[in-house]
Amino acid sequence: MTAKPIVIIGAGQAGAWAARTLRTEGYTGAIVLIGQEAHPPYERPPLSKEFLLGNSEFAQHVLLAEEELQSLHIQAMLGCCVQKIDREQQQLYLDNGTTQPYGRLILATGGRAVRPTLSGVDHDRVVTLRTVDDAKRLQQFLQAEAEQDVVVVGGGWIGLEVAATLNQQGHHVSIVEFASQVCQRSVDAALAAELLVLHRRKGNRFYLNAAVIAIEQVSPTELEVVLSDGQRLKSAVVVLAVGMKANDELAAAAGLHTDGGVVVNEFGCTSDPLIYAAGDIARTPCSHTLQTIRHESWQNAKDQAQAVAKAMLGKAEPYTPLLMLWSEQFEWMLQVAGMVKDAHHTVERAVGNIGKLIFYAEATGVIVGVAGINAGREFRWARMLVEARVAVLHEQLSNPTEPLPKLLKEVAHG
Repeated sequence: MTAKPIVIIGAGQAGAWAARTLRTEGYTGAIVLIGQEAHPPYERPPLSKEFLLGNSEFAQHVLLAEEELQSLHIQAMLGCCVQKIDREQQQLYLDNGTTQPYGRLILATGGRAVRPTLSGVDHDRVVTLRTVDDAKRLQQFLQAEAEQDVVVVGGGWIGLEVAATLNQQGHHVSIVEFASQVCQRSVDAALAAELLVLHRRKGNRFYLNAAVIAIEQVSPTELEVVLSDGQRLKSAVVVLAVGMKANDELAAAAGLHTDGGVVVNEFGCTSDPLIYAAGDIARTPCSHTLQTIRHESWQNAKDQAQAVAKAMLGKAEPYTPLLMLWSEQFEWMLQVAGMVKDAHHTVERAVGNIGKLIFYAEATGVIVGVAGINAGREFRWARMLVEARVAVLHEQLSNPTEPLPKLLKEVAHG
């Protein structure tokens, strides 16, 4: 009898890296990769930056092209959706009427952009930015005129990246954010204020503590975004960037443990020993807390997928990553690792002429997080200080002549 294949549901960053790693780690059995989009697996971060700017082609961001899929003997089923997981029979039911057996299963279904319940939210010129088709649609609207008014709803990472990109294209951008600061869930008030200054200096306008109550069409090519205080913002297109919802409905319907994502252990295994999860959908044990969290980042999708593939092949190593993110906005390259909110105190360290590191510490001096602005190679060593969970003197951290590799060796290894 032929062994049932390893099936991966989700053909994004995590799904592609899981499939590739299974092969590079020596798995010779059948692999089936199922993706809802008709496109081959591709990277999403460039969608809000290089690709949206028109500085790159889609092919440059493909993770597994047709040639590589064939050379790795990975069966790709693209443009179809799994509707049901039958755990007892180890079988999947697809929307094209077929079934697919599995021996083991990896869930890499990621998430989808949230569309709030608003009057006018379904208008053709109200877009999200999650897929390459979303990016192409936004490009089409904005190519009609060189300078247009654009409203971005949401001041998180995607919202700010899109706002920076559209600004660089010459558009007039307004950002509406419900909270009192940008990126409220992920950075402290001081860093959020620096981001605000960066954008305002470039000409972007912000409406903080503001709620959108409706989107109205005033002409075939113009909308008005109505705010709760009565203000009306004219816009050729409205970009919704108010968050992502994990695609965990399939897992929940199959009886797996879910909690705003699929809960996994430190090896990526779900409540069913034959099913693993990786990437944006997975709620993973955090190395700095007793909770499970979802890591919505490019790096985690790759790293966790690799860890899951190895675990399925008997090469398990605990995967409890730091919170990690990076963002390109105007001339800033911002990188974050660990906990960068609610710290007892912060320590700044200059990096070159235009960069810096901001360390976040507990009262004991233990470093729990770091943010780097144009910090380049220095950030890598700073992140290792966070991973080591060590206390460092303020004077040492703030002194740019004190090499971080030397400091790490002294405090972490004695």
